[in-house]
Amino acid sequence: MEVRHSARKCCGSPATGPSTIEYVEPEAEWTSRAPAARHRTKLSFLLSEGNKGKTRINFRGEGNVDVLDLAKQFNGGGHNQAAGAVVDGTIPEVESRIVAAAVAHIAKY
Repeated sequence: MEVRHSARKCCGSPATGPSTIEYVEPEAEWTSRAPAARHRTKLSFLLSEGNKGKTRINFRGEGNVDVLDLAKQFNGGGHNQAAGAVVDGTIPEVESRIVAAAVAHIAKY
């Protein structure tokens, strides 16, 4: 499995494995079509600064990857292919925790 950290909206390639996770930096453009535009990316997420001391997480899943279960781990909600949550802490404080949860989640698929 590969975890790709990118500031670009579209950065998958045919060389990436079927269990790729992509973390898109907050400065990047985010659209609901982002995972569909990537090759073999199964789960993507965007972290953005919310209210003071909060981080917003936007998850997108492709194919059979259900990101709602992942968002619920952070007391979030949404839909099977598009979900989100707001967590306490700045992006640097929560990033490793979210990446670890995403890696564990995609391993189910």
